[in-house]
Amino acid sequence: MGAWLKRELKPLLSSVLSREAVERRGLFDWASIARTNRRCTSRIAPITPDHLLALLNLELWSRMYLDGERPADLAEALRETTVAAPVRAAAAGGA
Repeated sequence: MGAWLKRELKPLLSSVLSREAVERRGLFDWASIARTNRRCTSRIAPITPDHLLALLNLELWSRMYLDGERPADLAEALRETTVAAPVRAAAAGGA
């Protein structure tokens, strides 16, 4: 699961748990989320991805049930995020 978060789900995780999204929701401290993300994706003192997956699921649940986003609209927005991020990175010269 950790490898999946580091590769295929990285754009999704970066978008859903962005600083802006975390601060807008107001439930958690951004520095703690960033630290958890770094520890989960680093090779030094890594932690399991369970924390990040729980935060990801909580935010997606909140968008649907607290903010009233329709699941189809949320899925489309997330699809655009995960497809567009690699394209933007490639255009910027990244991998």
